[in-house]
Order: sequence, then structure tokens, then C-alpha cells
Amino acid sequence: MPDFRTATRPSPLIFSSLGELYDQYESLFLQGHPYRQDLVSSCGLRVTTFDRCFLHLVKLSQGGRVEFNIQEERLRFRAERAGLGPYSIDRARSRHLPSVLDTLLKPHELRDPQTADLGFLKHYGDRPYPFALVLVGWSRSDDCRIPVTGFPVKRNRARTWLKKTRNLLWEAGQEPLTDTQKTNGRF
Repeated sequence: MPDFRTATRPSPLIFSSLGELYDQYESLFLQGHPYRQDLVSSCGLRVTTFDRCFLHLVKLSQGGRVEFNIQEERLRFRAERAGLGPYSIDRARSRHLPSVLDTLLKPHELRDPQTADLGFLKHYGDRPYPFALVLVGWSRSDDCRIPVTGFPVKRNRARTWLKKTRNLLWEAGQEPLTDTQKTNGRF
């Protein structure tokens, strides 16, 4: 029986084309909204997901190119129904998008990483990736927090990462952050 420190991982995505993957991303992260959705985690922090976050969360590239305009590419993504076309993705990250969303909504810990504004961590306990990590950054242009990347993590990599970061004001089992706590420091 899992305790509050071990969660049941959501089922991974199954897809055979980039179009199917993008449709599932929209369903999960945008939830019927055209290009953005505000999510509130169990710790009380708001994270906004945009259609363009798809590019980073699946680590999309095309022949070495990693910068895309989502408005121009979205139609190409949706039209690609036989494989990935000219694009490549990180399949592990793509399959585990439901875990990324679950980690954003119900993290076990908030961490202070050097490479992002916040790190959301969740322990699932399954193998070979017992943890999920989501890094969230501050978008100056949108004046909100957005997911920068999210991926499944092996135990040793999680331990190394945990040693390099400090736990912030919240862990699973505690009350959500208050408005005062959210405004201190980088909150």
C-alpha cells in the first residue's frame, strides 16, 4: 500500500504519430482551452501551460533545429498521422506526459534547482524510473510560471539532484503555501 511518499504512476501515453501525441498533449495540459491553461498545484502554486510548452516537454527537434513557432508548426504537427515526419522527440519524455502533469498538480516536494525557478518532484516507486521531475521557470513575457521540462528520473540521478538542491517551504502532507510564503524569495 503506497503512502504519501509513493504514488501510482498514471498510465503512459500510447501514440503512433506526432499528430496523436499533440492531440493528447492538448487534452492533458490545455484541457479544451485554445492555447493556455492555468493549473493550480496541491501546494497552492499556479503554473500556466501553453501550446508551445509541448515543444520542450517532448524535446522536439527537426534536423538539429529546436526553435519553432508553435502557430506555424501546430498545423504540421496535427497533420502528421503516420509517424513523426521530419521531427524527432524524446520518446520517454513523451510517453510520460501524464506523470509530468500529475507531478505539477500533486508534487511530493518543491525544490530549489540551479537551472530553473522551481523543481517539482514526485516519487512513484516503479522501475526503471521511480521519480518524475518537472522544472518550472518564470516567463517574463507572460508574467507567469511555465513548465520548462519534465521527465522520468532514475533513482541515482534523483539522489544526485536532491543533494544539489534544497527543499523549499512545502512537502506532501503539509498545508498549501500561503500567499505570504508564495511572495517570499523567488515565489
